[in-house]
Amino acid sequence: MLGKDRAITDVRTTPTPWHEEPFAQREPLTGAGLRVATVCLELPGASPLEFLRGAPGARGFWARGERWIAHTGALAVVTADPGPDRFRQVRDAAAGVVGEPGPTWPADADPRLAGSLRFYGGFSFQDEPGSSHLWLGFPLALFHLPAVELEGDTEGVRLRVRAIWKTGEGEDALRQRLETRASELAERLGRSLLEAPSAPSLSLDQVPTSAELPVIVSDRSVWKASVERVLQAIAARRVVKVVLARTLDVRPRVDIDPITVLGHLWEANRGTHVFFFEPSPGQAVLGAAPETIATLRRGMFRATAVAGSIRPGTSEEEQAVLADSLLLSDKDRAEHRVAV
Repeated sequence: MLGKDRAITDVRTTPTPWHEEPFAQREPLTGAGLRVATVCLELPGASPLEFLRGAPGARGFWARGERWIAHTGALAVVTADPGPDRFRQVRDAAAGVVGEPGPTWPADADPRLAGSLRFYGGFSFQDEPGSSHLWLGFPLALFHLPAVELEGDTEGVRLRVRAIWKTGEGEDALRQRLETRASELAERLGRSLLEAPSAPSLSLDQVPTSAELPVIVSDRSVWKASVERVLQAIAARRVVKVVLARTLDVRPRVDIDPITVLGHLWEANRGTHVFFFEPSPGQAVLGAAPETIATLRRGMFRATAVAGSIRPGTSEEEQAVLADSLLLSDKDRAEHRVAV
């Protein structure tokens, strides 16, 4: 949690089978911050889905193309106060959580294997709390520093187990407890490679069709009234652009395992950005976005130009008409100026 004048973090580990007992600290971080130690090892063929299935606490998954990362537990949690300053609050708090780098074992680990400390999470669209019950488990900003990471790409799979170096704990004892947890986890994931895959709680073929499910759609009259209010606000120049969406609630008769859903999304949408974040059991957000608007990686910012798109025409004549419609659209022309 972030205070108005100083950063306050909730620092804890999640009690999963390979994590230590919870350690809580809710006082303002002062001095050099936390020291985080890491044990890392190669784990060829390890499945991120099996890794996540065995973690009942906080967990997440992010993938794009052949690169993915799954994480569990939370050594540190950063949130923010309401208001437009939440991005700076989170940035400053995250930067202040970790102080002097802790040890990494093996000491000569390649930087790609050792990785770096990263927070995972996101922000809400609004900078003030909403009234919807759908997002009760997700504050205006929420980021986790994971206790365990499993990262994969075309070059292999890497496991990282981390812990806070507690005051008074010897380096040898710290290394031993980390290596023990890493070994237990690697053994479990290794067994899953040799054993037949366990049946998920609900396979894709078992999912009832939409016609069989009770579906609740937001009232159309309420939707229409919202559109009218937005148009009035635009005409009065109080806003420039508003994005509206209708909700669709589907209530299946059986529990659906979110990891099973994640697996199907990932398999069917390999070229997209697939995401899953479950900060606490039973409260998850997941999906597959067809495009990433902007990325920042190793100091390089990249933006996807998405302005001025329209379906292709079936003939040259129709193509010309569609092109003219883009040129006549104030909205598309404004977005084009931003994109180029």
